Amino acid sequence: MAYTLKFSDPGKTNTIAIDGPIIDNYSSSLNFVGQGYTGYGQVMAQNFLKLLENFAGPNAPESPIEGQLWYDTSNPNRGVLRISNGKASIFRWPSANGIYQQANDPSIEYGVNLVEGDIWVDTGNTQVFIRYGKTWRLVGPTVSTGIAKTGAESVTLQSNYGESFPVILNWANGKVIAITSYNAFTPRAVIDGFSSLSVGINLNYKVAGKFNGLADRASSLEISNGVLVKASEILKNTWPSAQRQVMSGSLIVESTQGLFVRRPGTAGFTAKELQLYTTVNSSAVINFDNDASSLKIGINDTSYLIFNGSNGYGNIGINTSTVGNVALSVGGTATFKNNIRITTSSISTVGLTLDGSAAIGGNTSISGNLNVTGLTTISNVLTIGNNIIPSTPTQAIGSAAAPFERIFVKNIGSATTYVKIFGSVTTATTLETIRYFQIAGHSTSTLAVGFNGSSAVTLVTTLDRSTISSPTGGSTTATNANQTLLVLDTSTNTADLQSISKKNFLSDIYSAILNTGMIIPSGTSTVSSSFLLCDGQPQQQVGTYTNLFNVIGTRYGVGLAGTFRVPYLLNVTTSTTASVTSSIFYHIKI
Repeated sequence: MAYTLKFSDPGKTNTIAIDGPIIDNYSSSLNFVGQGYTGYGQVMAQNFLKLLENFAGPNAPESPIEGQLWYDTSNPNRGVLRISNGKASIFRWPSANGIYQQANDPSIEYGVNLVEGDIWVDTGNTQVFIRYGKTWRLVGPTVSTGIAKTGAESVTLQSNYGESFPVILNWANGKVIAITSYNAFTPRAVIDGFSSLSVGINLNYKVAGKFNGLADRASSLEISNGVLVKASEILKNTWPSAQRQVMSGSLIVESTQGLFVRRPGTAGFTAKELQLYTTVNSSAVINFDNDASSLKIGINDTSYLIFNGSNGYGNIGINTSTVGNVALSVGGTATFKNNIRITTSSISTVGLTLDGSAAIGGNTSISGNLNVTGLTTISNVLTIGNNIIPSTPTQAIGSAAAPFERIFVKNIGSATTYVKIFGSVTTATTLETIRYFQIAGHSTSTLAVGFNGSSAVTLVTTLDRSTISSPTGGSTTATNANQTLLVLDTSTNTADLQSISKKNFLSDIYSAILNTGMIIPSGTSTVSSSFLLCDGQPQQQVGTYTNLFNVIGTRYGVGLAGTFRVPYLLNVTTSTTASVTSSIFYHIKI
């Protein structure tokens, strides 16, 4: 006979049906006994025991139902009474009293079951939290005791003289980063990062602790680890106009813009800036941003440089004011110990004007034209970038009485310019007189070709038969295998003459004279690598002698399997001379 079990919650419409003498051990954590089941007493007693102990054990009961209790003993030091909420297995067993005593956050395991007012005792950090909304609010203590200890802790420290002083330790991630003290002393116990304590807030020097934000005052600034600069030594932004701030030591401005010096603007005048900076390639630049003014660098009015941009030319004056469009004006005597280079944009532009005489002891290099009106004396090397232009067409470089030792030039004049040279030259563009060339000997050219040096010429030659019949410098009487022959490949009309050794030239003739299987007589039994002695010996059909086997087969007999015999011609022919009889040996070509 079957019976049906119904849940207490009227909202649950499902039931558990037990039909016949069976045990239902899958519908819940208890075993339900069917009518007529033999031995039901032990099953019922086991069910009562589970209910009495609330399924105590380290593992959750199988097939739990909503409202079922479980005494969780997975932590042998702290059992927890849990209640099934009928949810999915991962959220099924929250604490029955709303108190969670564990190291990990309960919201990870039982997030959907937590309600406001639940308590979490963090056994890892010895702290208590209360559930507020969807977060935990710390009840206390404010400092955790775990590895990542964080918070403010009030303690009493002893000095190295045995005195006791109250302090506040500020923890962050397991490290003391600051200590607040009313007294100055050296702690007896070693605190990592603190050798001694001053009045106020002391920062841990090992973790580079610092205050971030604004401060009204400071006695010193730390420019690097442990290096302090006093407030009196700081360069101030403003300073009384009647005083000058004095700095000892070096001032380094590390910026891509460099250092700016500005005079404040006044009525009718805007402020202008002088900039000093270095470029990417480590060049140094001094720049004044007033194009309509000048920049003066020097010692008062005795030794100075003036850079003038007001006239639109960008002129420079040395110990004098700039003049018109003159690029460089020098007041006084100038001595140049090295080279001078002067360039101009055209012939009409004056690059250098000298009112007096000039004595140049070193080399002279001119990138533009050199216009010489009078006498110029140069003691050393003269380098000119463009042209030397005389004031009249009759002027010369040098003279018959005072000639130049050597003049090195690449081109003299042009195709449209008349050039006349007295003396000799090593190279020239053209020849004054046409010269005719013709080749004679084993290789001959039939026509003479005229050449004046203005363009290339081609000589057409013919190779004479005397090249072979009557060679010059050689002999044809001796012969050897290493001599080289001159041959022509007649299979094509475009082939050139080719060279080949006499040995290689005759190599294909040898194979045409003696074929595989031919037998020749010899006065010796010693054979070359291309022959076998006709002694009737068996040879392998496959391998070195395959070609010979293909010709004679087993005509002369066989030996072991896979072999064939060569002819037996020993003592077949003899030669008798002066009562001496000798055999003639026969060799077969392989």
